[in-house]
Amino acid sequence: MAETITVKPAPERYPEYFDIVDDVVNKLVEWIHTKGLAPHKNALAFVKTLTIVRAFNLYKSINLLLRTDHWEDAAIIARSLFELLLNLEEVLREEDTCEL
Repeated sequence: MAETITVKPAPERYPEYFDIVDDVVNKLVEWIHTKGLAPHKNALAFVKTLTIVRAFNLYKSINLLLRTDHWEDAAIIARSLFELLLNLEEVLREEDTCEL
């Protein structure tokens, strides 16, 4: 009979990385949920704020999936985070011509 191989969960294999991620998530929770978000001066400020919240939610999702070794699904969400960055870059490139 073949021996089974057990692998420790990702946080036990790479505790230093998950410590950093936990620090980032905790700080973002403090900024977004505890201190609250600043009022929006215009539509562009609103888009920027919601983009930050969306990026934070994606980051938390990636972290949760990596903690349980679902790296394949985390890669898909990381791609979504990258596409969000590309979209925001495009919006900010035209910031001077945006309708406020």
